[in-house]
Amino acid sequence: MSSLDAQEKILTTFLSAGFQLHPEALSHLLTNLNLNEVAEKLIKNLNTMQEKPIVLTKDIVETILNEQFKPTITIQESSSSFEPLAKKVEPRIEVLEKEKPKYSTKGTIEDFIKYFNNRYEKIKKILLEHTNLRDASTISGLKALQNSTPVKIIGLISNIRTTAKGNKLLEIEDQTGKITVLISNDSEEAQEKAKHVILDEVIGIEGTVARNGELLIAKDIIWPDTPVKKEQTKAEDPICIGLLSDLHVGSKMFLKKEFERFLKWLNTGFGNPKQKELASRIKYLIIAGDLVDGVGVYPDQEKELEISDIHQQYIEVAKLLEQIPDYIEIIITPGNHDAIRIAEPQPPLPRDIAAPLFELDNVHMLGNPARVNIHGFKTLIYHGRSLDDITSAISGLSLSQPELAMVELLKRRHLAPIYGERALIAPEAEDLLVIDEIPDIFQAAHAHTVGLTNYRGVITVNSGAWQSQTAYQKTQGLTPTPARLPIVDLQSLKTTILRFGA
Repeated sequence: MSSLDAQEKILTTFLSAGFQLHPEALSHLLTNLNLNEVAEKLIKNLNTMQEKPIVLTKDIVETILNEQFKPTITIQESSSSFEPLAKKVEPRIEVLEKEKPKYSTKGTIEDFIKYFNNRYEKIKKILLEHTNLRDASTISGLKALQNSTPVKIIGLISNIRTTAKGNKLLEIEDQTGKITVLISNDSEEAQEKAKHVILDEVIGIEGTVARNGELLIAKDIIWPDTPVKKEQTKAEDPICIGLLSDLHVGSKMFLKKEFERFLKWLNTGFGNPKQKELASRIKYLIIAGDLVDGVGVYPDQEKELEISDIHQQYIEVAKLLEQIPDYIEIIITPGNHDAIRIAEPQPPLPRDIAAPLFELDNVHMLGNPARVNIHGFKTLIYHGRSLDDITSAISGLSLSQPELAMVELLKRRHLAPIYGERALIAPEAEDLLVIDEIPDIFQAAHAHTVGLTNYRGVITVNSGAWQSQTAYQKTQGLTPTPARLPIVDLQSLKTTILRFGA
């Protein structure tokens, strides 16, 4: 059933029972795994009230659900034995990231020039695969052309301005020169696309020459984008990947009880038959950064810390992860709260800081981003600091729907296209943040909000968090959706989200 069908069905169910659903209440209900069961019990509870509300707000729904469902997955010991299917399957993991980046930049002007040249060349190569850009001109070559000549160029956006009349002006450069691109109000299609243009990205422009090659009047804007997958990868083995991130162990808001409930589920398969079956098929877990809350990451952080020593935080993480069955392979990448350089790409966590994790035989320590072939699935793992930047730059995006921001990264074929904002980028000789190869699964994190979509055949998941709302998130109006586990079935390609908290 599609999400629209689910919405229509649940609205009809409540209207038939005499209740109207506020949009926020509807969104909250749609996050439940057993939607029909939850709706039935909610209506039954409402009908016992002396004063029934006509419009159900999110607060009303949450209050009743918190009383009736603690948690959505009820802990119940199964009388039958638990024999995990995944235990019988041999793991298949191949690291696809560049072998192996040295993370050696010194941050000189020459390093930055090399970095942006490499970014330009890599994305230009992708753009040239578009049929309508194969005959693209260099910017310097436009000066030899007559006005009104149709042309195509590929360049990096260095400035964006809006005129008093509402026209947009882009400053675009390649390795041969710079040019101003006018996106006129007369071109509705180009104007609409221009709303999504951001600094430092590499795009194609189709238009006509003006002012003797000093100006280009845009007709169309072309992104490198992700081609539609003609056929999606499917595994022969009936196994699943569980996607986690943002544990923030060491924080007072780390949801330890909920995480221990998740660990118990992995080991015993408690829950209803469907949930037990899912537990038996988990073969891989990916933790996409922010294992710990860190120390000195933001002002006054010490007030929210349960553990103030960084080494002890990683010891606590290892104590938790060692409870995961040894037949499950765990892939770990760092985030901006972890004890590693904050600039991306980030190296793997160092052994001297996270020593206990290196002692676990089923743990694989990788950098951020990481490209891994997992049981035949090309998997791109990125913590997602740049989601802050792209949601600020493009109207209509927010961290409450991080999957939509992730789609914008796939369109640009770059994990952090905007330079110099919150996502700090190290000017390595090669830009390792370019999405050269299209993944089957794209996992990001950082937003603390679970998000899920499928973009042109790419299973796109933000894995949420295991930390409740912080004081800072309150000031930003960000409401996390913690203690949820997105699970990708590698055989059916279906994604399920399990809730381990209220």
